[in-house]
Amino acid sequence: MQEIKDAEPTSEDKLLYGTEMALPLLRFFKNGNRNLKAFANSFVPETLCRLLTEEGVSFSSIDTMISIIEALTAVTYYEPIAQYVVANGVGRDLIRIINQTKDFRSYIVTLSIEALWNLIEVGGQMAIQQISSYPEAIPSLKA
Repeated sequence: MQEIKDAEPTSEDKLLYGTEMALPLLRFFKNGNRNLKAFANSFVPETLCRLLTEEGVSFSSIDTMISIIEALTAVTYYEPIAQYVVANGVGRDLIRIINQTKDFRSYIVTLSIEALWNLIEVGGQMAIQQISSYPEAIPSLKA
């Protein structure tokens, strides 16, 4: 096994993964695909952010909220979109949704955690700093 790990990458490996053998998923985060690039150049990220932050609209239907978060999770695999979403405070709204949901085992909590994870994984340190700067979204630890 060690011999295989230590072997020089073949020309095919270099074509597939680049010269530095970067992880394909990291390259996907940076480069996206044509659909994600089209979304980045549209009003989709802005609309999803607005829909999620408008409390009256977002909690009128749980099915609508689930659809919005699923769409948000799908488009935030592309770094420019993830950075835009983080900058618009969606992390705070996802934390609010988790905090206000009575049943912690519900699908919307799982989905919100997945969306937060995407923002952190794709957005990196900038996303962590931005999300952690929402003191009003994080419940107090005083009991």
